[in-house]
Amino acid sequence: MNKNLFRSVSSLLLLLLTINGCAVMILGAGAAGGGYAISRDEIEGFTERSQETTWHAAQEVLRGSGAIIYTDPGRGLIEADVQNSRVSIEVLQVSPKTVRLHVKARKFWRMFPDMSRAQEIFSRIINELK
Repeated sequence: MNKNLFRSVSSLLLLLLTINGCAVMILGAGAAGGGYAISRDEIEGFTERSQETTWHAAQEVLRGSGAIIYTDPGRGLIEADVQNSRVSIEVLQVSPKTVRLHVKARKFWRMFPDMSRAQEIFSRIINELK
């Protein structure tokens, strides 16, 4: 199962790279097996933790970092203001054992990407899951 998931994700990333020319970066290992920068302000990775556990970890990290301004547990969405950036998180069950964690951060009235903040929040959530 893990090999198939890895192949699927790799194929999807290669396809995305081919279509839009974006460089994909591997940001580090962890419970999610690393995160991938999918744009200048978005990071996504996968974990074998439950959606509920990942959701609660994301909320804890955001509560400790800033102010949560929106949550939608049914859709797995959380938005927060964190150190002058708007952080959006999506926690989505993609298979019976796999959850996708997607973190996006924008700064200066949501006009500019904030990759360092997205990476920081993503890493803190993954560390919270350990």
